Amino acid sequence: MYEEIFVILPQNVYVMIAERQYPIGIQTFPEIVRGGYVYIDKTESIWELARYAKYIFLSRPRRFGKSLLTSTLESYFQGEKDLFKGLKIMELEKEWEKYPVLRLDVSTSKGQPTAEALRARLMLMMKDYTELYGKDSDEVTPGGLESRDVKAGFALKFWRALKQCNVHMAMQELQAYMANIPYVEGFKKKLEDVATAEGFYEYTMYLILSMLNFYVRTQVKCAGGRIDMVVWMPDVTYVFELKTEGTAQNALKQIDNRSYAIPYLTDGRKVVKVWVKFNPKTRVPEEWAIE
Repeated sequence: MYEEIFVILPQNVYVMIAERQYPIGIQTFPEIVRGGYVYIDKTESIWELARYAKYIFLSRPRRFGKSLLTSTLESYFQGEKDLFKGLKIMELEKEWEKYPVLRLDVSTSKGQPTAEALRARLMLMMKDYTELYGKDSDEVTPGGLESRDVKAGFALKFWRALKQCNVHMAMQELQAYMANIPYVEGFKKKLEDVATAEGFYEYTMYLILSMLNFYVRTQVKCAGGRIDMVVWMPDVTYVFELKTEGTAQNALKQIDNRSYAIPYLTDGRKVVKVWVKFNPKTRVPEEWAIE
């Protein structure tokens, strides 16, 4: 489809002086601009959204330009100034700073059979962003950047270790982190009482992992019973058995005898069985083993 511009000359003679295609089926801003397609300038509204809004939820009907809008926002936040020549935003924006952009297109996750499969797909989509933006900028010195009491240095090292199936390093990082958690005055006695219960560590680990955006579930039902904790990574699934007493041999044997790992053997990811023993006095992991 084309846009044709005509001028009226004497004696009703029409002469076409310009011809531009409409971007049928094209939903990316850079392709529209570089291809010379017709574009309705919405950049003034985009600039106002970025400048005056903190959180934005856009609810619009199907086939109404959501993909193009998000693509335009992506180019804007990536500082691609050359793409906006001749548009209204060039009169408004003076800085053109470049920001990290995370764009998750969930349409690529259609047809996932289970919630776990969908979550795994989204984690794969986040994988490149984590490696790109977390590789250098998230490494901080002790006492540096903190978010929700979770140091970025610990978060990155712990995530990388589990991603690389280095459970020993991950547990060392978790041990150091949990040893640094202060107790609340007036709560010490209650803390000593609950520290002997395995559910306390299950809950604590769930909070830490979920805040780090791991896909984690506790008390997962299966044919053989309830699994203490399952953690899904892009390339590996961890089946955890958490204890305050006993041996690694017995805990790993329990995983096998109750077929805890079997449900995860067919989804294409490596399955790692992990035993972690917590010390009720120090409230940190003191021993661990894998299989």
